Amino acid sequence: MGINYDPNLFHLPFPAKQTLELTLQQWNYSKVITEEIDSNVMGLDAMEAVAYITYLNLPVDERGRPYIVLTDAEGNELLCEDEENVGEDWLKPMVVKAEIVSAGTKGKSNVVSI
Repeated sequence: MGINYDPNLFHLPFPAKQTLELTLQQWNYSKVITEEIDSNVMGLDAMEAVAYITYLNLPVDERGRPYIVLTDAEGNELLCEDEENVGEDWLKPMVVKAEIVSAGTKGKSNVVSI
């Protein structure tokens, strides 16, 4: 990991800005999602927050169920739906990689604050 994950950033009177990447996968189908958060949560807590934000931002089908489309190396698609309306817990088992790719002081951004 090539970032300076300064713990002092998270004790300032204003939120730190973090960029995280989640890799979701089922069989050979995957998708990388990048989210930015303004928050003072760190590490695994930040990753769980991004899983929650990702779930909230998923499109929904005509029945109101969130879904995500994963693709394989050949471009084939796999539709994954939250058929049982489980919420973010439906998404978490698909996370095979979660990484904080940047952290710094809050700047101008269109991010969800938590």
